[in-house]
Amino acid sequence: MFARIGLFFRQVVNELKKDGVALDRIDVVGHTDPIGTDAANETLGLMRAQTVRQMLIESGLSVGSITVQSKGRRELLIDDCLGDRPHLIACNSPNRRVVIQVYARRE
Repeated sequence: MFARIGLFFRQVVNELKKDGVALDRIDVVGHTDPIGTDAANETLGLMRAQTVRQMLIESGLSVGSITVQSKGRRELLIDDCLGDRPHLIACNSPNRRVVIQVYARRE
């Protein structure tokens, strides 16, 4: 899976460069589900964001233009999951994500 994501990032970076788009900043934000402690979810969200940041860097983006942060479980997409642990894990899958915000301009 990571190989496909890395390839996708490289294609996006190449297209942006080809189209004369200058990247000002990229914010990478890791999110988690509500299962577990706040501290564990903050750490997990940050690890997710750092992994994506590394993939972006390996795709050719400047290190200085990429910020990372964790929202942990503070911005849930789904917040009404009930049931046993396997059901909670499946139901909360949309909450486990990384959001990439790109700030750019045409040169």
